[in-house]
Amino acid sequence: MNVRPPALAALLVAWAAPADDRAFVLGDLAEELERRAVRDGASAARRWYWRETLASVSPLARRRLAARREVPNAPAPRLWHDVRHDLRHALRVARRAPAVTVAVVLTMVLGVGVTTAVFSVVDGVLLRPLPFAGAERTVRLRATFRSGGISSSIAYPDFQDFQRGVPAFEAASGMTATRMTLLGGEHPEPVDVVQADSGYGRVFGLRPALGRLFARDEFTYGADRVVLLTDRAWRRRFGADPRVVGRTIVLDNESRVVVGVLPPHAFLYPSADAELLVPLTLHPRSFRHNRGAIWMDAVARVRDGVPLERAQAQLSAVAAHIANAYPDSNHDIGASLQPLRDAIVGDVRQMLALLAAAVAAVLLVACGNVGNLLLGQSQARGREFAVRAAIGGSAWRLRRQLLAESLTLAALGGVLGVALAPALTRLVVALYPGTLPRAAEVHVDARVLGVALAATLLAGLLSGWPTARRIAALDLSRDLRAGGRGGTDARGRLGTTLVVAQIAVSVALVFGAGLLGETLWRLTRVEPGFDARGVLTFAVSAPSAKYQTAASQRALYRALLDSLRVVPGVRDAAVTSDLPFSNGQRHDVYVRVGKGDRSPNLPSAAIAIGSASFPSTMRIAVVRGRPLRESDDERAPKVVLVNEALARQAYPNEDPIGRQIDWVGGDGSGIPWTIVGVTHSVAEWDLWDAPDPQIFFPYAQAPAADEYVAVRSDLPPAPVLAAARRAVASVDPTLALLDPRPMTERLDASLAPQRFRAALIGGFGALALALSVVGVYGVVAHAVGRRTREIGIRMALGQDARRVRLGVVGEALRVAALGVALGTTIALGAGTWLASFLVQVSPRDPALLALVGALLLGAAAAAAYAPARRASRVDPAMTLHGE
Repeated sequence: MNVRPPALAALLVAWAAPADDRAFVLGDLAEELERRAVRDGASAARRWYWRETLASVSPLARRRLAARREVPNAPAPRLWHDVRHDLRHALRVARRAPAVTVAVVLTMVLGVGVTTAVFSVVDGVLLRPLPFAGAERTVRLRATFRSGGISSSIAYPDFQDFQRGVPAFEAASGMTATRMTLLGGEHPEPVDVVQADSGYGRVFGLRPALGRLFARDEFTYGADRVVLLTDRAWRRRFGADPRVVGRTIVLDNESRVVVGVLPPHAFLYPSADAELLVPLTLHPRSFRHNRGAIWMDAVARVRDGVPLERAQAQLSAVAAHIANAYPDSNHDIGASLQPLRDAIVGDVRQMLALLAAAVAAVLLVACGNVGNLLLGQSQARGREFAVRAAIGGSAWRLRRQLLAESLTLAALGGVLGVALAPALTRLVVALYPGTLPRAAEVHVDARVLGVALAATLLAGLLSGWPTARRIAALDLSRDLRAGGRGGTDARGRLGTTLVVAQIAVSVALVFGAGLLGETLWRLTRVEPGFDARGVLTFAVSAPSAKYQTAASQRALYRALLDSLRVVPGVRDAAVTSDLPFSNGQRHDVYVRVGKGDRSPNLPSAAIAIGSASFPSTMRIAVVRGRPLRESDDERAPKVVLVNEALARQAYPNEDPIGRQIDWVGGDGSGIPWTIVGVTHSVAEWDLWDAPDPQIFFPYAQAPAADEYVAVRSDLPPAPVLAAARRAVASVDPTLALLDPRPMTERLDASLAPQRFRAALIGGFGALALALSVVGVYGVVAHAVGRRTREIGIRMALGQDARRVRLGVVGEALRVAALGVALGTTIALGAGTWLASFLVQVSPRDPALLALVGALLLGAAAAAAYAPARRASRVDPAMTLHGE
């Protein structure tokens, strides 16, 4: 008999019953309804159904509410309940094993903290757009040469033609960075200054915080002298006085009126450290108007929607037109565009890429080590996992729990690592050799924190996945019998795999460190061609407003040298426009008289102007002919020294002594210069490139306004510098000493990038090696513990302790050999990538690779020795008795 339950009553039961019991309750009532209908009739059965419904609604509803409080039915509350349960369990596990917890958290602190710090530097320097509108369309203009060379500067007349003739340019500006002397304080003070033309504010979107920008007529030579202050200069030098506009300052002996103050984050180029901005004005007879004078930095903003390729094509067309119109100066000169951000970053990109790769490698090694620690901990929990699986826990549920544990530990370390990241970021910036571009834009912000979160999650997953994978190897009967010891060797296989990966990465890092270290070692043994010991250097700039003539400039430097030479302890003093490792080199073309040299194929050389005492002060040997003399003054015949590089290039197979040259950029008299001596070639820029050809002119015959001063003394640098300040002040109290440094410091600074790279990769390599040794120790110790019974039986059958030790160490060496073999492949690839950083070192150095392999194998053997020694002391009787 088919009787349907009353619809309303069934609906009430369905509403009141817990979801898990609803089908059972409704089915049970329907079955009883059918039985009663057959016995008592349909009407009586329906009345019974209503009575049962009314009696059951309240209890069923209470059960449903209780069940919802314990295990909620909705997916989101249930998930949150499971997550809270997993977290509580993870924290309990962490408290039960404090040693493992501390080791994991500290490893994560280091890994996440360093990763966050390095990314903050990479983000601030490489990834972020420049901080002004239209930065992504702003480019730098460069001069290119048919020989393949590229100059970061261009000639002023060429820039004017590009500005007018390239339709793709929305705005363009020319500028240069210089140093001037600020007067008015206790001592003359050097300040960094940007001289810029009228397009500067438009390209970079400058808006004054106080006052105004420069007016158009203030870019005319002879106009009123004005200056803009940066926010830093305004606060540091003027106490953030809002009434500073209209005040007068003295800059290079010229009075300038402050017309405005720039906002705090105004973008300045080419010197981000500039404190002042002045209009670019050129004397009508200045050499800077010559097309062959390549001195100006230039930038342009490409119109929105115009591809860079089209702008480059237009620029090349204008450069070709200039070359045809002015073949003497521009025959071999072209022009190219470079995104301004790339121009600012320069070689830093490679350095930061190396830093990021090294950090990533160490983070992977650290994750492997944490994975091994967690595997070891899970081995002792084998019975726990087996029991949970036996009472119904699924493999996925157990894996989720283990991943929750690793993520919890990673999160603890990540939070501490992020807290440490700002300090580590400042440390990276401080340790970076030289000046890090855009260093002021490096900070830990929301984007960096997002990467830190991702690194933490990745580290937690990578660390916990090996342990989660081990759940797949559970054998309930075996693991329950084994108790806390765990009966499976899955941990051994996974741990071995992790150690092989750790060793492979360590081989690559240590090999890279070895290549960079060998490069540094070779460079420290390169002779620069001069003796830097005991030499103090600084620069002096003769202000054009005060020293306008060649005679006044000669008189200044003569008086300065005379004043320095009488200082007690000073053995010699000299001036030069081209001090090695000062980044102030100047190149120009010259003509070999009698050789038929004609433009545009004139030879070029580095040009230095200095006193006759410079070679002797710097201990630069004159290898042929005679040195310059004090008598080689403005009244004497015009003479020069050349270096060996120029003698080989310009006068092969002949004696250059007595030959004459005509320097186009000389004094304009048309009288040639006679070569009287050949000096040893000295390193000018770095120790790894061949020295450039160089011509050295006596400053008395070709005076220059800006000169470096070199003082050789037996005294320490500090008292010599103090005496030099007094000597300069006695000659002209308005002159400032610019960039005072011992020559050894300049020479050492040239090696700073190589030293930084070698120390960086060496430190990370040592850390990875240490972590690998710990990993080897953990795997071997686990293997020994798992094989205690086997070792006891072997020793009972006659195997001696020595063979036991050799067997254990041999197993470790087999694991290490796998890692070394895999690491060799990675190392060869890494060496090729490092080739641009290497000097006189092969990126595939087989001897170094073999040495690194031997080092890793030796470290693995040392790590295995303690477990091997413990294995050899197993008492066979006790072991067998225990079994």
